[in-house]
Amino acid sequence: MKILNNVMAVVMGAFGGAAIAEILFVCFDYSMNPQLYEMNSAPWYTDIVGRVLITLAFFAVFLGVYFILRKVIKHRKNKKNN
Repeated sequence: MKILNNVMAVVMGAFGGAAIAEILFVCFDYSMNPQLYEMNSAPWYTDIVGRVLITLAFFAVFLGVYFILRKVIKHRKNKKNN
């Protein structure tokens, strides 16, 4: 259980880091090539908003499972000590 908990923490960190890097890339790309984004009917930041919402949903699910696993691990540890 503890290994799964650690793996989930690493996956959350990696997913969050990748999302931040992609958001920074889109911002940088817009500042370098605004004419590419003018062709779209949607604002340039629409892609970022979608990615943030997906990332938040991912984190909500993973944090829920992460805290449940932590609680189970503590419960098993307390049972083992008694």
